[in-house]
Amino acid sequence: MNATTLSTLVWLSLLGLAVAGCKGAEDAKDDTDTDTAGTDLPARPDDLAARAVSGSQIDLLWSDQDSAIVVERSEDELFAEAHTIEVDSGSSFYEDTGLTAETTYYYRIQAQNSAGYSDYSEVASATTYCATTRPETLTIDAGEGRDWPAAYGEAVVSNWRQDRIAAYSLTIDDNNAPDFDWWLEQGEEYGLRFTWFVITDRVGTGEFWGTWDDYADLLAAGHDIQSHTRDHLNSPEVLSIEEEYAGSKQAIEDNLPGHQVSVMAYPWGYPGNHPSGAVNDMDIARDHYIAARGTGGNNNQLESTEWMDTGGVGGAINISDPGVHWTYLPHLIERDEVRPYHFQAWQCSLFHGVDDAAKANVIEGFEYLESKEGEIWFGLFREVVQYGQERETASLVVPSAGPDEVELTLTDEMDDEAFDLPLTLKIRVDDSWTDFQAVQDGVCLDTKFVEYDGERYLLADAVPDGGEIVLSRL
Repeated sequence: MNATTLSTLVWLSLLGLAVAGCKGAEDAKDDTDTDTAGTDLPARPDDLAARAVSGSQIDLLWSDQDSAIVVERSEDELFAEAHTIEVDSGSSFYEDTGLTAETTYYYRIQAQNSAGYSDYSEVASATTYCATTRPETLTIDAGEGRDWPAAYGEAVVSNWRQDRIAAYSLTIDDNNAPDFDWWLEQGEEYGLRFTWFVITDRVGTGEFWGTWDDYADLLAAGHDIQSHTRDHLNSPEVLSIEEEYAGSKQAIEDNLPGHQVSVMAYPWGYPGNHPSGAVNDMDIARDHYIAARGTGGNNNQLESTEWMDTGGVGGAINISDPGVHWTYLPHLIERDEVRPYHFQAWQCSLFHGVDDAAKANVIEGFEYLESKEGEIWFGLFREVVQYGQERETASLVVPSAGPDEVELTLTDEMDDEAFDLPLTLKIRVDDSWTDFQAVQDGVCLDTKFVEYDGERYLLADAVPDGGEIVLSRL
């Protein structure tokens, strides 16, 4: 028996009690107190039950219908701020509407007559449904590059966010504050977010390097600020590699309160060929960061990325020259039979300053990426390296898959404090699933329907190690 069936049986049982409520209330009067005028106080209402029926309504039911009822509703168990509702005598049912989705409400009731109020009933609670129970449906024409579970209830972790085929990120090195406004305009125009790798000792030392207020503005616009060391390895006689890496992270977090720094870009790439003789150190980087970007001009292949030295394609977005195969962006989603390893990969562009020609190239690239939004995930560098490492170590189990409910468990091998990005799960269902909700540990998940080759699938974004995942058909 699934949870939906059990809930229905309980509800029907309470309806039976409600029908018999009048006699129960009369019997209960024998045990009530009597006021000075000889009128009995009403009996304490029994069997209060609450059940959500939508994102804005909870139905209440109780067994005593002989007296007027006062309903108290609160969003906390102590009823510190309770809303009072009066229900006419003879009723044992109330529809509480106009509620907020994804919210738990607590209820208690009292019976009322001319003598006064009964004791409170037991407390009942219910959580309104998710705000969206009929998500948008995407229709996929070509299925290559995505996994398709074969049978009802089977599930997979998508290679990239929202089941895209490939991923792309854009990063900007060495501060380059004169270009901030232009990048902000492009981000707003195309709905994209970029990552700045900042040399922190230079901040506030001149127009080119920007101020902490500038970087706070970039963060507020949805972009990301991460580490490019303290001094770009220019002062090895003063700063050790440990101080370069750790000090930059600390400076950003101190000057941008609440912002977490978890990735870096190696100055001069990895291992680096700095004129000062300084050399980057991957082991020290790993002590402070979950990933680091190098300067190797290559795509990061699915399942074989070196996360502490990811590739970066410098200075351009190549959508016009397939001869430069290691940078040709369409090869991420169009399999090249000669070099298939670019298919489903992640490309990360790295820019410094941008002149007019570079700006024209970037805009051309953004227009291409906008046209392929459903196939290429444009994510922040930090997000992509989180997703990739979680996906590579993830375990997805389906303990049960009934007609009305599917339960899933998602775990990974990563540190939960650093890796808390949701992974996209794809679950095979059937056409009876039109309205549903997906909940993980009491929190509603972002969901979509996908239709491919006449079959229906659900996409749900869930956090590894974040608790049981339950999909419920409504």
